[in-house]
Amino acid sequence: MDEKTPILPPPAVSNCQCRCRSDNKKKRVFKRIALFLIGLLALHAFSHRFQSFRSDWDDGVVSAQCYNGEAPIQWEGKTSYDVDPAKFPNLSVVQNGSVTGGFVKTFTQSDDDLAHINVNIHFSEPYLQDQINIIIDDSENGYNFTVETPKHLRRECINVEITIALPNSAQFNKLAISTINSKIELLDDITTEESISLQTINGSIHAEYVKTNELVVNTVNGGITIEKADAHTVVFHSVNGAIHANVDAEKISAKTINGSIHLDNIGDGTAAAINTETVNGSTHVSAPKNFEGAFSLKTVYGKPNVFSQSKSDKLHIEKARRNAMEGYYGSPVEDSYISSETRMGSITMKFE
Repeated sequence: MDEKTPILPPPAVSNCQCRCRSDNKKKRVFKRIALFLIGLLALHAFSHRFQSFRSDWDDGVVSAQCYNGEAPIQWEGKTSYDVDPAKFPNLSVVQNGSVTGGFVKTFTQSDDDLAHINVNIHFSEPYLQDQINIIIDDSENGYNFTVETPKHLRRECINVEITIALPNSAQFNKLAISTINSKIELLDDITTEESISLQTINGSIHAEYVKTNELVVNTVNGGITIEKADAHTVVFHSVNGAIHANVDAEKISAKTINGSIHLDNIGDGTAAAINTETVNGSTHVSAPKNFEGAFSLKTVYGKPNVFSQSKSDKLHIEKARRNAMEGYYGSPVEDSYISSETRMGSITMKFE
């Protein structure tokens, strides 16, 4: 600062300016307090609503009724139906719409020549009584039995249980079962002339013994277990689930994405066309007793392994790499082969 420049006193602040600054400061503090209180009220309201929903869930509105099978209201419609295989050669049982649980069980315990279908339906809300129907479409080609439920459920619960008692003295040409959020079980010995088709979403499929010409089994989010199957053609398909089957068939296809495959061929045929595919899972395949033909094993992150229990001289390995093997067993036979592929998992192939 220059010595000649006079030093002036600071400007005077009036009482009015002091009061204005003080008032503005108070307003800012009040605004912050108000916003804080509004936030607390909003948080309290959300917490109360969440606790109310959680309480409803825990008290059984969803949990007990949907997942413990305690939906309290029973459907009042007709629940028993008789089907004559001599009149209707094909039987189709379908659950169409949304359900929260259930099953379809098929067995051979009918003492007469008829098949008996029984339905047990329970739900959580009274207004669902009029939204559930059973539709029968019968013609000379077949008997189509359909349980219709609402397409969409929010917090409602519907449980559908279907039992099919097949006659011991008669057979259908075709049997088809399709459902959602339910498991499918075939108990005893189930036999048809032409085909058996089983399909579900979010449910497992289990069969004790089936005999037919063509067996098709499909599921999403569920495993497939076939204790014994006797057929010409067998198709297994799952998305999230393992496949375990003992099969006597000439053509076999087993595919899944997330799950292992264990396929035992209990037949004694010479020629067979067998194909297995999975992405995340190991694979075990045993060839038919008298099989002859080519084989191929391919994996990305895993180890292939081929061996013969008692006839190693018939095992011919033509190509062997860290993650792949090719060759033939016995002698090359046209259209007779075993092909197995996976991405993450080992592959084991067993011959007689």
